[in-house]
Amino acid sequence: MNKTQNYIDPYKIISTCAWCGRKIPKDSEIFSLGAKATSGIDLHDQGGRVIQILLAKSEKTVNAIVPTDNSQAKNAGNDLLFAICSQQCGGALKRALQEELNIISDQVH
Repeated sequence: MNKTQNYIDPYKIISTCAWCGRKIPKDSEIFSLGAKATSGIDLHDQGGRVIQILLAKSEKTVNAIVPTDNSQAKNAGNDLLFAICSQQCGGALKRALQEELNIISDQVH
């Protein structure tokens, strides 16, 4: 595989908290947060890849894994998966994602 500047190693992503950026030690539990993409966002050709999402209000860019079409995560209704180090980071990320969604829906009339 030819790595380009835009290549993000998915194995590194699953060992790094999407919210706080802390490296998750090998023998530690890894939590995940699943999310549904807003309508109009097509991730079909991104399955199995990592994408970066700008959370403008939080002033953060977070990494998300796009599940493949035949994965358990996709079958459970998730369009995006975030690796997180704790339930606290999961709660903070969920709130930030909801705030971004509220900003977008407030601007669309």
